[in-house]
Amino acid sequence: MNISCISDLHIKSDNDPAFQVYQSFMNHSKVVSSDKIYLLGDIFDLMIGDHREYLDKHKLFFDLLAEKVKNNQEVIFVEGNHDFHLEKVFEKFCLEYNLDQSKVSYLKDEQVQQVNNKTVMFCHGDIVDDTNESFKKWKRIYRSSFIMFFVNYILPYFLLRIIGESASKDSKKRNSKVFDYEKAKTKYREGAKRVIEKREIDILVAGHTHICENENLENGKYLNNGFPLKDKKFVFLSPNENTLISLV
Repeated sequence: MNISCISDLHIKSDNDPAFQVYQSFMNHSKVVSSDKIYLLGDIFDLMIGDHREYLDKHKLFFDLLAEKVKNNQEVIFVEGNHDFHLEKVFEKFCLEYNLDQSKVSYLKDEQVQQVNNKTVMFCHGDIVDDTNESFKKWKRIYRSSFIMFFVNYILPYFLLRIIGESASKDSKKRNSKVFDYEKAKTKYREGAKRVIEKREIDILVAGHTHICENENLENGKYLNNGFPLKDKKFVFLSPNENTLISLV
């Protein structure tokens, strides 16, 4: 079985550079020949709640996704911390594109699968940031039924768009601060080791950290495509290799 995975594209629109990376990913020969395609969260810079307008705003994105499903490839979307409570959006996507709904899965949490005789976990990746108590509290809040109800039925789409634009600007300011890359890399690798040991898996495929990893740890393999807009990589699993593939 061949599986292609990507995360953390942070697409804002169908004409930004992140969407071009998504296009390159979807058109890559290894992705075209894959049985499954995992989109491991933070694919969008902000997409929250049951709003039909997302299908119009990101029409080219969903057009490409529909092509894969019609090509009999399975697509699995795993929630990130920038794109969540989207179950009904993907239901509408399947209905409006007349797709086989059994080929499209929407997951709120990680998934463990047997792939080519290996036990593999596919997840967004915040699971490796297991010592970050403030993020874990925030995750419990945004994943709550109250927030789901609020963004689905109370908060209109146009306000979410304004919030998203503002959050994107704030994120750029935060990212401009000094980042201790090596310290963060060590921290997330230790987190990956704990996940691999606790869940008894052979391979951990994750995103979230924006740090590229193709590392054989003491107790398993850790794969992370980093930040595709910068690193231009995706994760590829096959009977012959479990590795990162370049998009350039």
